[in-house]
Amino acid sequence: MFLEFDKPATAAEAVELRRRYPTSLYLAGGAEVNSRGGHGRCAPGVEVDRAIQIAHLPLGGVRSTASEVLLGAGTVIQDLIVNPEVPPLLARAATQFANRNIRNVATLGGNLAINRSCSNLIPSLLALEAEITLLGPEGEKVLPLEQYVAGHDPASLILSVRVPRQRLEAPWATRKHSRTVNDLSIVSVAVVHEGSRDSLRRVAVALGGVAPTAVRLHELEERLEGQALPDRDTLESWVRDMIHPIDDVRGGAAYKRQVGAALVGWALHHAAAGRGDKA
Repeated sequence: MFLEFDKPATAAEAVELRRRYPTSLYLAGGAEVNSRGGHGRCAPGVEVDRAIQIAHLPLGGVRSTASEVLLGAGTVIQDLIVNPEVPPLLARAATQFANRNIRNVATLGGNLAINRSCSNLIPSLLALEAEITLLGPEGEKVLPLEQYVAGHDPASLILSVRVPRQRLEAPWATRKHSRTVNDLSIVSVAVVHEGSRDSLRRVAVALGGVAPTAVRLHELEERLEGQALPDRDTLESWVRDMIHPIDDVRGGAAYKRQVGAALVGWALHHAAAGRGDKA
């Protein structure tokens, strides 16, 4: 339960409040914060009792330049679908996100900050080699999203996400496996590559649901670099040996390993054929 509620005038003031009150968290759309798991992820090991409202701060919007697409952290998920400036891979991943009611309030920054392994957005942004801009007590810093995901920092405020335009021209595919259309993913995948199916280059394969956070399969990417695309059976056998999910209420480790391998094989072949997410 929140006992205190702050509404800072600026992002810098929000960061100072977060520093001053370690039992606080940032509150935007509230789609994640209103869950018990959300509280734990935003402030691990402490009892959260204070909300710092940031929904009114000017952190939303999408801006496209010749070199990048800049996505404001306050952008709601539904806007990622309808805004034509949003990278198609990310827009498609956003359609896999819960339902319209939740997408109208949940924000890009909130989804990244909660850092769930089953996020549909994070694998796509990892495959696009996105960077994230954070504001902390020491000022702004920019780092690869992969680094942020691996070393989650709940005290910093996410300002924006940058996607390099070069990756937007490359073939891509994304897909999730879940119990129902509106359910959280059990396993999700996103791939981007350059070159052709006869000579793959700069392959990025990202998976959610097979580790504590979403991950890039660098071992697979290195094996594929400069090579012709193997058949799906070969890809699946490689991936099964590279991922190590756990048993939990969403599925057994063997089941998630098989699903993850199948999704990677599907995605790489669909991307190479130029079909994106179309079955």
